[in-house]
Amino acid sequence: MSSKEFLMIGVGLPRTGTTSTKKALELILPGKCYHFNESLNHEEQWTRICDGKMSDEEFKNLFLSNGFVACVDTPLVFSYERLMRLFPGAKIVLNVRDPSSWVRSMEKTLCVNNAYIVSFPMILTKWLNPITKHFAESTAIYWNMKKMKPYEEMIEQTFKGNGEEYFKQHIDKMKESIPKEKLLVFNVKEGWEPLCNFFNVPIPNEPFPNFNDSEIFRNSYQNLHKIGEDLKLFFQICLFIFVVFVSICCYFLMS
Repeated sequence: MSSKEFLMIGVGLPRTGTTSTKKALELILPGKCYHFNESLNHEEQWTRICDGKMSDEEFKNLFLSNGFVACVDTPLVFSYERLMRLFPGAKIVLNVRDPSSWVRSMEKTLCVNNAYIVSFPMILTKWLNPITKHFAESTAIYWNMKKMKPYEEMIEQTFKGNGEEYFKQHIDKMKESIPKEKLLVFNVKEGWEPLCNFFNVPIPNEPFPNFNDSEIFRNSYQNLHKIGEDLKLFFQICLFIFVVFVSICCYFLMS
């Protein structure tokens, strides 16, 4: 499926009900909604995007040629200005939630993954990813997002204990910079009505999607942990081979 029109840009930060919103949008809009999970299938493209090597036309085509008409969550939330420029007719949805609960959710998910990926030996995947992806899940998307200054600022401010203030400032910035007629400030607890009214579509005859993607992050951490364990085993094997090699060399030199 392909589309000539991009209908909605999500500017809400992660951990604000974006997975539920994605599922809801795909029920009321004529196409797919791009989410973090989709970016895992576009590793090479996101490497080019984050390195500033993808043209605007290629950027647009990445979504339109694959049937996407909307987007939420990372990493696209940090490209919202580019999206707004390329898709001026798109409506904007700002997902919100209680700031303190957002911080608690971040501390249990994204911050945990971020702290683990910069620890040893995981940090080596920044350079070894072309090798490690052959025996474990690729970590490229995590390192690509770390190239995004807004993403790094979000993680850093949360780690420093300034998460609530950062969250509030983000919401204020979106409200001030986006025309009111194009913006919907949305809490998933509100359900179908505000979202459907915003897009002028009928309310589906089914409950509003309710997905708590904390399990997704737990699985993601387990996958990252597996990569770390595989790396440790790889270096242990390399060390063993090196020791054996040196021992053999010493034996023959001393003979």
